[in-house]
Amino acid sequence: MDAPEMKELRRRVYELQETQRWVHHVADLNSGKSQTFRLDRPITPLSRAERLSRLGHAIEPSIFDGPSYTLTPRNPYQASPMAYLGATGALVYGAYNNQIWWSQAQDPGNNQGGMGFTFAVSPARQRSLVSISLLANAWPGMVGHVLVSANLPASASIEFPIADDSGPLPNTVDLIFTPHSSQQTDIFMTLEAGIQYLAFQSISFSATTPPAI
Repeated sequence: MDAPEMKELRRRVYELQETQRWVHHVADLNSGKSQTFRLDRPITPLSRAERLSRLGHAIEPSIFDGPSYTLTPRNPYQASPMAYLGATGALVYGAYNNQIWWSQAQDPGNNQGGMGFTFAVSPARQRSLVSISLLANAWPGMVGHVLVSANLPASASIEFPIADDSGPLPNTVDLIFTPHSSQQTDIFMTLEAGIQYLAFQSISFSATTPPAI
């Protein structure tokens, strides 16, 4: 990313800090159901659980503070149980800022950015939750989309919208699904047409039933 483009991105992030808003996407990868909520206050465990319940899943808010695999740009790999991430087409990989940034043309064609996440151990036949934290905005006058897919027993993918805003907004993506019980779980994220800026911050993967104490 050249210096003028970086300065413009920083300016937009500073504007965001002055007029903060949030976006919450919830989806069931097995059924294909999804909803998006634009919010004027931070996303909390209670509200996240309530929105997921609208897809037909009762989730305890405590799951968001429980044990999970967690991968970030600063910690992209863990040895046991094995989990790792990979990124394609990124312009900036910032371990210091703990973010991976993309900037795309309005129609990137075959030059789409994306990420892959591998989790070697899946909760056995147990409904699971993947949460992805992003900053993103679309090109002016457009609605961008991010496609998330997974290697479930049946082919599964969800496309969620990214709106045209004055700067990148925090987007939290909460995905419910039942993984394979005997193989690793692979999650893929693809930046589709309309995305102007997007930054990946973290992904977590956990069972939706907290362990017994």
